[in-house]
Amino acid sequence: MSGLAPTAVRRTPGAGSVVTLAAALLLVCHGRLAAAELDVLARVDGGPVTRAEVEASLEALPLGSQIGPREHFGRYALAVVREEVVLRRQLARQFADEPELRRQVRDVVFTYLQRKYVKNRIRVAEEDVRRYYTEHPDWVRGEHLRVRQIVRPRRAECEALRDRIASEAAFAALAREQSLDRASAAEGGDLGYLMRVKGELGFEPELFEMRPGEMRVFDSPSGCHLVRAGEYVDPPLPPLEQVRDQLRAFLEEQQEERLLVEWLREAGEAVKVELYFDPAQ
Repeated sequence: MSGLAPTAVRRTPGAGSVVTLAAALLLVCHGRLAAAELDVLARVDGGPVTRAEVEASLEALPLGSQIGPREHFGRYALAVVREEVVLRRQLARQFADEPELRRQVRDVVFTYLQRKYVKNRIRVAEEDVRRYYTEHPDWVRGEHLRVRQIVRPRRAECEALRDRIASEAAFAALAREQSLDRASAAEGGDLGYLMRVKGELGFEPELFEMRPGEMRVFDSPSGCHLVRAGEYVDPPLPPLEQVRDQLRAFLEEQQEERLLVEWLREAGEAVKVELYFDPAQ
């Protein structure tokens, strides 16, 4: 207000109110600018430390621990600034001398962002549950098929083995001897009961076209699969009320997987990634 000279103001009717209004507007505008600037309490390497950040840090403390910092806000703000200094120093050094800290920070960042951009966005409505129940009765009632397999690198080998097998016992014996999938080979090629949904094999739904005891050859990126169908189980469709919670959990899991893939894809597009290993192994 020192720039406003009272002698320069003509005292005409209403002039006082005009001057008062102008001064008020100047104060308001100046106040907004000052408030915006005051919100930045410090800068570390050009990055701001704001009053809002300090307040949020303070409010995260237990109520009983907030009394002192609120009475000495400047001291507490300085402590936050010092934390920012340490953080920025480590970021600049890319945690070169603190590999364990880097791992912990990476885990915290990933967990926080995964919760924010994946888990917190999962939405499964009641109509989604009902639709899945109606459209996928085979999955809901738990239809499943017991399967054995022998994995070889080439299709011709699987076909040759198929011509040699006359029983389930013979299939199991050859699986133990020759299957490349050592986990199932130890069990005579037994994969247990599979459902009519695409899984690790990639061709599970096609297995349900087979009759018990029938053998077929399937190809996959991991090689050739000689598959033998076993017991087929087809229980009745349970009421929706009985399986609602399981269906909702299943749909939430599927949605989470889609959101995770999308989020990781977007993150990967923003940085350069070079792999020196085979992610399929």
